[in-house]
Amino acid sequence: MPRPCSTRSKRFDPSTGMRLAEAATEVLRTADARAKTQAARALASEWRAFRATGAAPALGHANPPARPARP
Repeated sequence: MPRPCSTRSKRFDPSTGMRLAEAATEVLRTADARAKTQAARALASEWRAFRATGAAPALGHANPPARPARP
């Protein structure tokens, strides 16, 4: 069973204009494996919570790296 993230990253935050694509790109650019896992889980949790409100979030546009960052 996955551990819950101890901190919330606020990577996806529609109130500040952070879109899903931009937040996902930040996750891909994170090199540290533990930090990447934590960021991805936090993003997924925030996305699910936002979707539970019934709102339609913006996906946005981003330029992901050709290869994800590695440790």
